[in-house]
Amino acid sequence: MVDSTDRQDDEPEGNTAEELRFLLERQRDLVTAIATGTSITDGYTKQYRDRRRKLKRGLERIGRENPFPWPDLYQWWAHCKRWPTYQERRTVVSQLSEPILDQLETATYGSVIDWSDQTEVTWPGLEARLGGLKQEFEQGTRMDDWQDVGRRAREIMIDAADLVFETSMVPPGEEMPKAGNAKTRLTYYVQARSRGESHADLRRLIQASWDLATTVTHSTNVTRAEAFAAAQAAILLVRTLEQMEAPA
Repeated sequence: MVDSTDRQDDEPEGNTAEELRFLLERQRDLVTAIATGTSITDGYTKQYRDRRRKLKRGLERIGRENPFPWPDLYQWWAHCKRWPTYQERRTVVSQLSEPILDQLETATYGSVIDWSDQTEVTWPGLEARLGGLKQEFEQGTRMDDWQDVGRRAREIMIDAADLVFETSMVPPGEEMPKAGNAKTRLTYYVQARSRGESHADLRRLIQASWDLATTVTHSTNVTRAEAFAAAQAAILLVRTLEQMEAPA
């Protein structure tokens, strides 16, 4: 059953296995309805895009691809109508979604997915994520896509911080920054690895890169140019860290 209203205030963000499963089941029901005769409306389009953004972010964190990656319902319709019967289309939807739904069902009920434990962050893995960031930008066409670029840039910076940060870098008397606090972790890293004016410049680079990605993620009128700047800032930051980590 597809909810015909435009309201999605009751839908979760996808921060737990249970929430991701809920979102994916709703998305499955919607694409099935469109594939079997339901007309595309502005309300359905908004529902699909909002869920697509949440699913993409959540599933990427556990190493899974969104089974419904089409940017909008019109492109999904163009894809699914190659199968002539409704039953064939239902089968296609099931084949796309059921493996991931099964995985989410076996996850701990109601617990927050520990993203950091899913895969170990490595430099090659980070390089692959930079490639995904570039693709995200190049394929973007609307504000939601630009926000996703900012979100992905932030996540890349978090991963980069995990790669280079060591607990011994925290100054005496300072609180240990949490795993998601890339801004503080990278600041402590720079303090430990560089001195003098270069230290101040690198600290400003970290702050500007993080703040730009955050602004792009949450802005309600973000532009393509701002998304481009956020992506480039993330790339510059990663490349700088690579040079700082390279053997002398």
